[in-house]
Amino acid sequence: PVHYTGYVVPGRNRGGRAHRAGAGAPILVSAGGGLVGFPLLRAALEAHALLDPATRPRLELVAGPFLPEPEWRQMGAAAAARADVTLLRSVPDLAARMRGAALSLSQCGYNTAMDIVAAGVPALVVPYAQGREDEQTNRARRMAGLGLLRMLEPGRLEPAVLAEEMLRTLSFRPRANALDLDGAERT
Repeated sequence: PVHYTGYVVPGRNRGGRAHRAGAGAPILVSAGGGLVGFPLLRAALEAHALLDPATRPRLELVAGPFLPEPEWRQMGAAAAARADVTLLRSVPDLAARMRGAALSLSQCGYNTAMDIVAAGVPALVVPYAQGREDEQTNRARRMAGLGLLRMLEPGRLEPAVLAEEMLRTLSFRPRANALDLDGAERT
């Protein structure tokens, strides 16, 4: 037997539409654990450079603890060359960072997707979809259909397209969350 109890989201992250980004809020790019996040991080850095320097928000990249060391060093060198880019290995509370961001750009793993919903942040996701992997794509399409986020198909991940989609997402306002985030308590 299966009994649905809702999505499991840490209690501190269930703030609903708590998005409160102000002036100077960054574009937050996160790659989950980071093991497969390098293409997104690199494309985001290149796309950010295509935005108008006079108006673009600063860029904050959270690489993830498992981003391979050679890719971490490559991102570090590229970020160091840009005054409006910060590269971090990890943060203690991604949902809190999202609540203060102008835009969240990420893949669409379960934890990240729940953080996006809890934060109420304008979000663009590029799901991880190599080989037969379709979990993130299915999740992203359903959440986009609910108006909770925007999705860019992984095959379209190139800097010019991503820059255009980032600009569109900066003015996107997610719908009010209708998902049940009390699964941990009910379980």
